[in-house]
Amino acid sequence: MLKGGYRTPVERLIDEVAEIKNSTRNIELKNLWENFYSHKDVEKIPITVNWSLSFYAQTLGIDLKAMFSTPQRYLEDMLKILLYRARNFMDDNPLGVMFPGAEAAEITADQQGDLMVYFGPPFEPALFGLEAIFDDKIDPRQGPNPIMKNESDLDDMNYPDFYQSGMMPKVIEFYEEICNIVKGRLEVVFPIFCRGPFSIAWALRGLQNCVVDMYRRPDFFHKMMTFITESRIRWEKERRDISEEK
Repeated sequence: MLKGGYRTPVERLIDEVAEIKNSTRNIELKNLWENFYSHKDVEKIPITVNWSLSFYAQTLGIDLKAMFSTPQRYLEDMLKILLYRARNFMDDNPLGVMFPGAEAAEITADQQGDLMVYFGPPFEPALFGLEAIFDDKIDPRQGPNPIMKNESDLDDMNYPDFYQSGMMPKVIEFYEEICNIVKGRLEVVFPIFCRGPFSIAWALRGLQNCVVDMYRRPDFFHKMMTFITESRIRWEKERRDISEEK
């Protein structure tokens, strides 16, 4: 039994995050964003500051490769990051809001919450088959080698499978297990598809190739962008269903 009657360090961290989330200052920060985006007080402009995971890895002694190995480890390390940020960054980002001002922006309610399960920038390209690289002190990153080397490669590609492609099996496992651990004390958010179509095209085809395609093979480039866009539409529909289940 730990100090305070907690059985595990994670239980203590969950309560500490929940306490900050419900604090007077945090509620005031949420109101600041709501007033700004609803144009009730446009003179007070919210400001946020954040660092990459590598900063937190060095500062808090987190092994990023281990962090993404199990749901329990991910949850514990992410809670430490949330607490450090809330206690040391005196900016206007409220704890408990993944994207401040989201109601005014184009972010839906199921993308709001306290803790998001997200595997970093390589998450989306991995859905299409690109390698994802994890290191102990460096942020997760996509593999450097494009996989769409010619036009025929696009014809051979299938739309990502929501349950099987890339890191989806692991992501779903993490999401479900973390929801079971927090037991409603914090709101867990399923990963969102953050990267736009051109960002995915650049990852799959290579930036230089994309630029050349736009000039010399515009029909192919539009076909590629259409495929990527439709892939995201299909993925988002599946995400909506799994989020509503929770």
